[in-house]
Amino acid sequence: IRDSSTSRGLGDVYKRQGISDAFNKGIKIASGELIGIINSDDMLTDNSLNIIAKNIKQETDVIYGNAIMFGGREANYRCKPADSLEVMRKRMAVVHPATFVKKSAYDRYGTFDLKYKCQMDRDLLLRMYVEGAKFQYLNEDLAMMRLGGVNQRTYVKQTVPEGIEISIKNGMNPVQAYMLGMNCLLYTSDAA
Repeated sequence: IRDSSTSRGLGDVYKRQGISDAFNKGIKIASGELIGIINSDDMLTDNSLNIIAKNIKQETDVIYGNAIMFGGREANYRCKPADSLEVMRKRMAVVHPATFVKKSAYDRYGTFDLKYKCQMDRDLLLRMYVEGAKFQYLNEDLAMMRLGGVNQRTYVKQTVPEGIEISIKNGMNPVQAYMLGMNCLLYTSDAA
């Protein structure tokens, strides 16, 4: 486990090159078999690493679980992944801090695309899914994620447009992708 904000200057890389670049540099220097990316205001739950070590299957490329969301206007709540990873063609289906990827999967499928500033995790995990990576779900709380990060602060200007592009890139009809993006914006304005 390494704190990317202090380890080998990755915190400085984040400021200059963006989140994806910092993630990629961390992946490159990681020496373990399984990599989890936990942002500065997110946390692993007690015993999550032991739970993963005890349950991960040999053939698994990506293991993921539930996350406890906190820091919002409402009470803390459990966020479970979508029932089907096919949903990732439309939206994020898993919670990034509760997702761990084998180093060999990064070697096989690639790392984060520097072009994406908000939905880099969806782009990468969808690419892995489409290309045949083996995903394993654990019905366990593996991380705690603070609400209000970059995706939420730049939702209209960056998150939604990136989501539309990723959906189209992965075979969604452009009209359907734009309609999905518009629905996201409408839902957000209704919730505000």
